[in-house]
Amino acid sequence: EMIYDLDLVAWQIRIANGESIPWATQPPDLHGHAIEARIYAEDPQRDFLPGTGQILSLDEPKLDFIRIESSLNQGDTITSYYDPMLSKVVAWGETREQARQRLSQALAAYQIVGCTHNIAYLCGILQSSAFRQLPLNTDFIADNLDLKAASRQPQMAAWFCALYQRLQAQPTVDPWHLLPNWQLNLPPRQRLQLIDLAQKQYTLDYQIIPDGILDIATKTQYTGVATTTGWRVFTNGNPISVHFIQNKQEIYVTLTQQTYVFKRYQYQSTQQAEANDLLTAPMNGTIISHLVKTGHRVKAGDHLLILEAMKMQYTIKAPFDGYVQKFYFHEGEQVHDGSKLIDLEALDA
Repeated sequence: EMIYDLDLVAWQIRIANGESIPWATQPPDLHGHAIEARIYAEDPQRDFLPGTGQILSLDEPKLDFIRIESSLNQGDTITSYYDPMLSKVVAWGETREQARQRLSQALAAYQIVGCTHNIAYLCGILQSSAFRQLPLNTDFIADNLDLKAASRQPQMAAWFCALYQRLQAQPTVDPWHLLPNWQLNLPPRQRLQLIDLAQKQYTLDYQIIPDGILDIATKTQYTGVATTTGWRVFTNGNPISVHFIQNKQEIYVTLTQQTYVFKRYQYQSTQQAEANDLLTAPMNGTIISHLVKTGHRVKAGDHLLILEAMKMQYTIKAPFDGYVQKFYFHEGEQVHDGSKLIDLEALDA
C-alpha cells in the first residue's frame, strides 16, 4: 500500500459498491521502499514466549512517512486468549536505507509499558549491520540470535531504579538538605550501593543540582534532567530517555526501548528462589495436561505439566529430584502469570 500509494480497505468498499479496479490490466507504478515491523507481546530473551499484562503507559509515534495499524489503548489488558501481536509499524522512504532509518526512528519513539514486548529487539535488528546488508533470507533470525541480548542494560536500569526510589523519598534540592553530604573541596555527592543476587556490589555516586539537574558518577559520567515521566540522561553527548512507572509493588524502568520490572525482594536462598520460579506459571494460560501423578517420584528435568497460552505450549519441568505433593490447578483451569503450579518436595540429601 505504501509503495503503490493505495488504500486496500477503501478499494474493498468501492468494489463492493460496484466500482471496477482501474489497474486490472495495467498495475500502478511502484514508488520508493517500505518496511514493516510487527510489535508482539513476547519476550525475545525467553525464546519469544508470549506475555500478558495491563498497558500502564502507551505513547505511539506521530511521524511523517509512518503508518501504525493498532487498536491498542492505555489501560487495555493483554490476555492469553488471542494472538500476541499488538501493532504494525510501516515506514516509507525513497530508498531502502531511508525507510530503515525512519522505521528505526519510529520504534525508538514507541513506548509500551505494562507487558513484555519486542520493540528493543526490532530496534536492534534495524540497527545491525547484518540487516543493512543484502540480500536477506528467511534464516536471518536464526543466524543472528546474538541480537536478542544486544539491547539489554540491566545494570544501568537497576542503578536508575534504585536512584529513582531514593529521590522519591528525598525530592528536595534545598542546599541545606545537602549539608550531611558535605566533603572538603569536593561536590556534596551521595552514595548509593546495590548488591545483586550474585552478591556483586555496585556503587553509584550522585549529586542533586538546582534546576532539576542530576549528576551521576559511575565509570561513565551521566548528566540528567528531570522530566514529567522520568529523566533525560546524557552520556558522551548522547541522550538516553529513562521513564519510570510505579504500579503497586512494581517499578517499571524503560531504558532504550527495553522495559525492566523491579519488585520488592523477599529474602530467601538463591536455590530456593530459582526452584520456586521454575514451578510457577511463566504467563497467563490454561493447564492442558498433568504429566505425572500426585505422589510420583520425579527426577530433575522430568516433564510435570503442560501450560498453553497464545497458541503455544510450555512444559513445566522438575528443577530437582523429589516427590509431587500437590497440583494447585486442575486440567482445563486458567492460571495467572506467577501462580504456583506444583508443590514438589525435594529428596533427602
